[in-house]
Amino acid sequence: MVDLGPQTGPDALNAYDVTVSEDAVTVGTYLPDTEIRNESVPKLDQFAAGGSPEDPGTRKGRVSCNRLTARND
Repeated sequence: MVDLGPQTGPDALNAYDVTVSEDAVTVGTYLPDTEIRNESVPKLDQFAAGGSPEDPGTRKGRVSCNRLTARND
């Protein structure tokens, strides 16, 4: 087992879920906040399953949308 990222700091992941396949590790993350806004809604980040945390290519990036959609009815 290896760490996917630092436990503190700007690159730290506040994970609530982890899913692993042969090719990828997908981590559900969120930023706790007192109001709902884009920064605080859950996000999905993906990593190469066989990668090393020191290798910048291991982090594939965010795989979820990054905007909160509002509806006016």
